[in-house]
Amino acid sequence: MNTTQKKQLTAELIAYKEKTGLSIAQLGKLTGTKSYAGYIIKGKYEVPTGKGHTEISDAILNSLQTFLKGGFNLENDNLKRSIACFYEAKEWGEFRLLTSPTGRGKSHAARHFLKTFPKETFLIVCDGDMKYREFMAQVCRVLNLPSKGTVKTMRDRAVERILAMDNPLLIFDEAENLTNGNYRTIKALTDSLENRCGIVLIGADKQGKSYSDWLEDQAAAARGNFPQVASRFSAEPVRLLDMSWDDFQKMADHYGITETSKRKEIYAKARGDYRFATWNLNRIARKRNTLS
Repeated sequence: MNTTQKKQLTAELIAYKEKTGLSIAQLGKLTGTKSYAGYIIKGKYEVPTGKGHTEISDAILNSLQTFLKGGFNLENDNLKRSIACFYEAKEWGEFRLLTSPTGRGKSHAARHFLKTFPKETFLIVCDGDMKYREFMAQVCRVLNLPSKGTVKTMRDRAVERILAMDNPLLIFDEAENLTNGNYRTIKALTDSLENRCGIVLIGADKQGKSYSDWLEDQAAAARGNFPQVASRFSAEPVRLLDMSWDDFQKMADHYGITETSKRKEIYAKARGDYRFATWNLNRIARKRNTLS
């Protein structure tokens, strides 16, 4: 990416920040540029290292450019049902659950919703080794609050901030990674917020079953706070579907993969996984563009 393109990208990022009111930290998480967002928005394309400076890679800049321009967005039933789930939770202060195997578009839909409705929408990604104190600290960081103190102190701080908002929504992605102790914190959050904040848990399959079925099993066995958490869901889980052949055809058209045999091969290997199909279609398209 040349200097002119980089400066244009900086201008577009500044405009998006002004439009949405998001912080630099939030922009970094949303766009996938992480700490680089703070440099790019200042028109700096090198970052300091222990040995001097290193240039921000084109891969990061291209990823940001794709985000700001919208990229390829498949308007399918999974996206529409996910957006409806987020919107209803946000509007009515509901506690909802979105579930499917990996690669069905859950995280994509969450990022799309956050980009479309950034005001008072917060996306928290649940890391696999996140204990309940780290979980609450992450919630505070996303809310731009101090992340120090006891779990209760941080929770009270977060609740106070959220209750001052008009239409808040907390989306917890990769919730299947949460440790059991985190569900006690989620229960306490829902109780304190009293249906004045939407909460959506997004979970992939866990222990050989859907995330929603796993939660039901934990509740039925009366483990920890699972019965109380399960009783607070406002509606049935939204379960996303496998990739259809029609959806795959649209994706292949976008990437310019026209050979029927190649399409059938990738579709069969994907086994309903949009992410797998996208990676493979994109890889083939990049390789062909490089060689042409």
